[in-house]
Amino acid sequence: MYEKRWTWNEIRVGNVISKEGFRVKLMPQRGTLLVTGNLKTAFRHLGLDLPILGMEGPAQENFALAVGRNKVLVSTQKQIEVQNGWHNGGFMMSSVDFQWKQLSLEGHATRMVLAQGIAHNLTSPSCITQIFGKTSIVVKSETGYFLFVEAPYLQYYTDCLNSATIFEGEF
Repeated sequence: MYEKRWTWNEIRVGNVISKEGFRVKLMPQRGTLLVTGNLKTAFRHLGLDLPILGMEGPAQENFALAVGRNKVLVSTQKQIEVQNGWHNGGFMMSSVDFQWKQLSLEGHATRMVLAQGIAHNLTSPSCITQIFGKTSIVVKSETGYFLFVEAPYLQYYTDCLNSATIFEGEF
């Protein structure tokens, strides 16, 4: 039975998908932390002054993405060494550098492609959502959108994004 023959692509940093009006790039590994609790104290502890963004972003160099009440996913250009767990001051942080992969989606058809996998507008104050039936984190960037996906589902997401239909015109 051919449907049981799965092919896995090795997905490397750089261009993954390039179509007319739509490009997907796997971004280099960044520092990624899950922080919950007293966020002001946690940011002071980390020595970071970060904006907390919803889906409308725009995400730039270092940022924190709202994923719940008093819970953010911090994304920095460089990895940060932290002691995982609860800290004095009422916050918890965990390094999740290798749990989340970051895709950059660009091109005039990006919103059209995302609309095929998401059931709402990209305007939520929280960045966590279901895209193509899996939990992911999405935020507007300066050139399109960043999509954070759990590492085991990277192939799934790239397959879904690659199979999306691109129609003529603006969406």
